[in-house]
Amino acid sequence: MNDETPPSKLKGRAKAAFNKKSYAAYVANLVATGKKFPINQLGTANIDAVASACGFERQVLYKTLKEQFEKDVQRIGTEIHEVSGKDKTDRLTEISEANKKNASALQKTLDAKEQELIELRQTNLALEQRINELESEQQESQDRFEDMLGSGRSFTL
Repeated sequence: MNDETPPSKLKGRAKAAFNKKSYAAYVANLVATGKKFPINQLGTANIDAVASACGFERQVLYKTLKEQFEKDVQRIGTEIHEVSGKDKTDRLTEISEANKKNASALQKTLDAKEQELIELRQTNLALEQRINELESEQQESQDRFEDMLGSGRSFTL
């Protein structure tokens, strides 16, 4: 591997080697400075931040380095991050409440759409019945017309 090759140009094994080396350096830096893995708003390790700091895509941490990443998170730990004086439980409660409100709004929309669907089905059924009636009337008119042409007489029922 050429040391002057930029990481974005690397392919295959060279790229995998660069990713492992970069990740190992990141972890070594965390250990040396006494820092921990950054966390996201849910309080779990922030994969995006780690991948960005290492210079690769986050999929590397989901696939290639997944086991090592999970072991390192367990070994080193994550930051304790207080957001405006709230702990993880409070944040999760807020997220839960927001999800409940969203679910309620979605349920109302679903109920309205289901009612609309029922009404449209009823309208469709009524229109199909009307089409059948009109086709029957048309057939009767056609039959009378043919009888009139054949006999020369006109009659109505």
